[in-house]
Amino acid sequence: MLRIVCAAAVAAAVFTGNAFAAAERTMIVENERFTIQRVTYPAGERQAKLHPPPGTGQILTMITEGIVEVEFSENGKTWTEKGKVEPGKVYWLSPTTLHKYANAGDKPFTFMVVTFK
Repeated sequence: MLRIVCAAAVAAAVFTGNAFAAAERTMIVENERFTIQRVTYPAGERQAKLHPPPGTGQILTMITEGIVEVEFSENGKTWTEKGKVEPGKVYWLSPTTLHKYANAGDKPFTFMVVTFK
């Protein structure tokens, strides 16, 4: 199982750079306080670069299982975590944690992400 640090976890959403070029995103809710998106990563998809989460933090909930690889960078330390993530798992990503994702499995995975503005 993928070990996620409490203050830094898996998330992705409103980032508009090339790092999300192949991920499929659907906006579910958007208002002045937060957005909610459904994000699907195809098998083999890898983000190109580390980036901070937008806004003031994100909460991610896995919808489908997947083999997820996440590279983190915070306070000058960089580390990678990889493992199977089950549906229903919930993670938090602080606004100061750089991260990038990869689908290390052979099937797409999907999650919902709430981004606080």
